[in-house]
Amino acid sequence: MELYSLIPLPDDAAATFLRLVSTGGVSADGNTPGDLATRFWFARIAQNPRPRPNDLTFAFASWLSLTQPVFAHQGLSLSSWEARVDRGSGMLLRPPSRMFIDAGLDPADARKMPIRIEGGDGMMGGAFVPARLVGQYLERLDNNLERSVRRLDEAELDGPALMGLMIEAARYAEQHGTGVYEAADLLDPADSATWPPGVRVVTHTKDKALQERIRAATQPQKDPGVLARLFGRKRS
Repeated sequence: MELYSLIPLPDDAAATFLRLVSTGGVSADGNTPGDLATRFWFARIAQNPRPRPNDLTFAFASWLSLTQPVFAHQGLSLSSWEARVDRGSGMLLRPPSRMFIDAGLDPADARKMPIRIEGGDGMMGGAFVPARLVGQYLERLDNNLERSVRRLDEAELDGPALMGLMIEAARYAEQHGTGVYEAADLLDPADSATWPPGVRVVTHTKDKALQERIRAATQPQKDPGVLARLFGRKRS
């Protein structure tokens, strides 16, 4: 089961996260976060001066989820979108190593991180869209909506739900000036018992106009009428 999530990514998030790791989780105000999710990811990395790449990227996603909404649905990821729906969207994705190197992580360790989420490789994070490119990513989603929904349905995925959440995640990021980060196995959107305390999980769009546009895209295309065929009009 592809339990993927998308999380808004502030520009300074990686640097803040690495500072917390280096101080054992003690923030600048001297407080140590005490919720269950935080203890879980620190248990995996805080005692290791060179944590495994997958543990570090997953821990980063867990930490982000404490302050950002999590957009979650089976199959919802930047990597799967590029592979199954829109190959061109990959031009806007960046590997996690880039932001971690910029934040001060040893480049040799950062370059061991996956470029994209790799199925079956355990709990981890993957690619991201930087804040400066989110507008372009959202534009691609909007321009290709009808075609994308059909491709998702052809792949036997929940096209309407995935399309709506992809747009919601990109819209939120654009409105709040953040990027978008993908993670695997952070939580199960269908099982609230897996949600870390206090995490806000978004599992569907509430935008009625968007829902209607997506619904229309799922309808079978009509064959052109006699007059349309006579005058050479193309199928819509």
